Amino acid sequence: MLRGASKDILNEVERNLQDAMNVARNVMVDARLVPGGGAVEMALAHVSTRFISFSHYCLLLCTREQRKAKYCD
Repeated sequence: MLRGASKDILNEVERNLQDAMNVARNVMVDARLVPGGGAVEMALAHVSTRFISFSHYCLLLCTREQRKAKYCD
């Protein structure tokens, strides 16, 4: 049983639930997956953390003014 503020919200929740169940069923039937949106960025972020520390990465992003104000230490 689903409850919501309006019929539109209920319909959207029901549709999303059906989509999620269809995805689960499709994965069980055919386990091949194609990486979706954001997969490349997540993989690059995962690999880059092995080569650069977070504090060093923050220093790279800091502006000169921020470095002068010692916000990036």
